[in-house]
Amino acid sequence: MAGSRSEVDLVLSYEKTLAMYELLRREASKSSTNFPLLRSLSDECLARVKYIGEIDVDSTRATVLEILKKSIQHVNDCLNNNSEESWQNEDSKQKYLPNSMDFDQQTDSESTHKSYSYSNEQSNTSDGQLNTRMRAVEDTIIRNCNVTFDDVVGLVEAKRTLHEAIVMPTRFPQLFTGNRKPWRRILLYGPPGTGKSRLAMAVAGQIKTSFYSVSSSDMLSCWFGESEKLIRDLFAHSRSRKETAVIFMDEIDGLCRRRNSTEQEATRRIKTELLLQMDNIAQTHAGPNKENNEDVIIICATNSPWEIDPAFLRRFQKRIYIPLPDKSCRRSILELHCNKTECELTEAEWEILGENTEGFSGSDLANLANAALFEPIRDLESATHFVETTDKKYRHCSVEEKNAIKCALSEIPSFLVLARKLEFKDFERCLVTNKATISRDDMENFERFTAKFGQLGR
Repeated sequence: MAGSRSEVDLVLSYEKTLAMYELLRREASKSSTNFPLLRSLSDECLARVKYIGEIDVDSTRATVLEILKKSIQHVNDCLNNNSEESWQNEDSKQKYLPNSMDFDQQTDSESTHKSYSYSNEQSNTSDGQLNTRMRAVEDTIIRNCNVTFDDVVGLVEAKRTLHEAIVMPTRFPQLFTGNRKPWRRILLYGPPGTGKSRLAMAVAGQIKTSFYSVSSSDMLSCWFGESEKLIRDLFAHSRSRKETAVIFMDEIDGLCRRRNSTEQEATRRIKTELLLQMDNIAQTHAGPNKENNEDVIIICATNSPWEIDPAFLRRFQKRIYIPLPDKSCRRSILELHCNKTECELTEAEWEILGENTEGFSGSDLANLANAALFEPIRDLESATHFVETTDKKYRHCSVEEKNAIKCALSEIPSFLVLARKLEFKDFERCLVTNKATISRDDMENFERFTAKFGQLGR
């Protein structure tokens, strides 16, 4: 029974290898070949063939396997020794990649014949999985982003670092030659809601280049081995761009937690693949169209930097702490969220709000402002007096206001109703129920981590 199971596994290995080879042939025959993806397929196909050669002792199949191995090895050598332009030659493709039917005709082995006949279905499945991964990668690209650094309040040091690492090399590539190289692996960490993702979006708005916005969930698949391939395809796709590409990975701690002896093999393989790709960023240099700049920059964000594995932490050249906003920033954030609404707050009242919201994150302040904006709407239901505006509409007012008209909300046509202006008392009411979500203990953890490993981005 055990021997039968081993034979089934061996045949399946043949099927998968031939399916991979067919996929390699189809990708190479395309008019616009993805050269990095072609290399990846070639390397994986060669590794499969070598593995089968170590475990299969059948002499008949060994003959076919040796032919296949030589063909793929030749392809692999040609890919490493030839440029992308020379590979586009149709004669080269035909020479380097013979049809897999040739391998089937050289043996009458029943198992090998079955393996090839089934490979058409398997190759279709593999091709479909590749297309699915490519679509998933394409979906992460952000186009026409309107957010810029001017839309991010405060965080001067963080914006300066990102400007130096990404914007300057993109605009002035001639300045970053020789040993002057921009930072290519950056970690943004801090409490939730402090603007890490917003900063990454601002990068997309500042530069005219490929920007991949990826979360840890985008890189995980329920199929065994697909997560590693998805990570590999993401970086291969980014390297295939003519311009410098930026990959932003949010909640990176979901993929890069500390390794231990009890974690699953699939999880360990995902981490290993991501580590290899991050190393390749440091080693891979751009092509001739990109001067001497590296072709991929990765920005990661996390709320729990102390949970990241040290191997990943070491690979980040810049670890920038995105702290809670200070008093002036808190005031600016509140004003930003209320700037499209009529307000009756004085300068002194805005200052008081900046003081009373200590410990609030940017997200907390956005929720506070939104709650305050709803207060005039709530007052409409119990309103008893309205005043007519210059454009013949009716706004809720107090009893003492001049020209106030006593009537109920239901007596006024809905399209003529206006809410009153935003007042300081609206924020006072909301501060009773809207509290800061970041505790002092959490802040102490971030401060200790920054003292050891990071830099302040304020």
